[in-house]
Amino acid sequence: MIFLLITVYHGYAAITSYPTEGDSVHYHIPIASFYLNGKIFHPPDKNAVTQWYPGTIEGILSLFLLLHIPLNLFNVLANVVLFFVLYAVGKQFRLDKNTSIIFAAAICTSNAVVRLLQA
Repeated sequence: MIFLLITVYHGYAAITSYPTEGDSVHYHIPIASFYLNGKIFHPPDKNAVTQWYPGTIEGILSLFLLLHIPLNLFNVLANVVLFFVLYAVGKQFRLDKNTSIIFAAAICTSNAVVRLLQA
């Protein structure tokens, strides 16, 4: 339940705000824009951010840009995916269903709790 509440909280914050993290604004988002413009292998500047080997993250962000999905939802999506991966890991370690959910929620919400304490 707490994981769901934190996900909704951060989802709302993601929809109503813009990316402000330095690496997102100066690195990931420009590379995602280069993906969409077809300039990923021919950046306008030889010292452009694309020299550091763009990857999957930028591909997902370019899809968000293409579909006009708020870019801050990327972190929420990543956290939800991490939850299900950790749930599967808990099941692999022979935890029962409820304990796997607690394990996944504890790991996924630890970052959110620390950020809320700093706010």
